[in-house]
Amino acid sequence: MKTLQKKLNAFESIIVAFIIFIAIFLFLSIPAFFNYESFKDELKKNIYKDLKIYINNLSEINYRFYPAPHLVIEKADFNLEKNDQLIAELDNLQVYVSLSKLYSNKKIEIRKIKIENSNFYLDKNSILSFKDHFQKKINKPIQIINNNFFYKDKNEQVNAISPIKNLNYFIDFNSRVKKLKIKGNLFDVPYNFIWIKNYNKPNISNLTINFKNPNFRKENESEKKPEDDNKK
Repeated sequence: MKTLQKKLNAFESIIVAFIIFIAIFLFLSIPAFFNYESFKDELKKNIYKDLKIYINNLSEINYRFYPAPHLVIEKADFNLEKNDQLIAELDNLQVYVSLSKLYSNKKIEIRKIKIENSNFYLDKNSILSFKDHFQKKINKPIQIINNNFFYKDKNEQVNAISPIKNLNYFIDFNSRVKKLKIKGNLFDVPYNFIWIKNYNKPNISNLTINFKNPNFRKENESEKKPEDDNKK
C-alpha cells in the first residue's frame, strides 16, 4: 500500500511539473502570435528614446523567447544621426523586451539590443557622432558580437578594418558609471579596450587599451572642458 502511495505521489508530481512546464511555455509563446507590423513605429520611437540611435527601414519582425524574450528584426538600417550617412545595414537585430509589458498591454519596453554579424562603415563624422554619444547620451545596453568595423577616408576608400568579437556598451545606474568594453582585432593584433565615465565626475573619462603580440598597454585620463563644446 505504501509502495502504491509512493508511486501515485511520484506520478502526481510528474503531472504537476508537466502542467507547470506547459503553462510557462504557453505564457512565453503567446506573444509570437501578435501582429508586429503595427509595432514598427513604436519600436523605432522607443529604440531612439532608450538607446539614442536611429533604426529605420525595418523589415519582418518575429518574437523569440529563448534565451530571454526578444524581437528579431530581419533587416534594419542603423544610424546615430537622423539625416546622416548610413552606418550599417543590420541583419537579425535582437531587441530584448519586457515580457510583462508585451503580454499585458502590447507595449514595447526595451531592456537591451544585440547586433550580430553586420558591417559598420565609419568615417570622420560618424566617429565624432560616436564620441558625442559616449560623452552625452543616456542609453540602455548595446551588445555587438562578431561584427566588422570599416574606416573610410574622405575619398570613401576603406583604409582600416577592425573585426569586433564582442562590444558591450552600457550604464550601471547603481554605480553611476558608463562603460564601453571592446574585444577586437586591429591590423591582425588582438586588443582589449575599456572606456569609463563616472557620472559623479562627468567631465572626466578613463581609457585603457591592451594590445597582444606585441604586448602594449596604454592608460589615459582625459578631462572635457566647456570650451570643447563651443568648438563644434
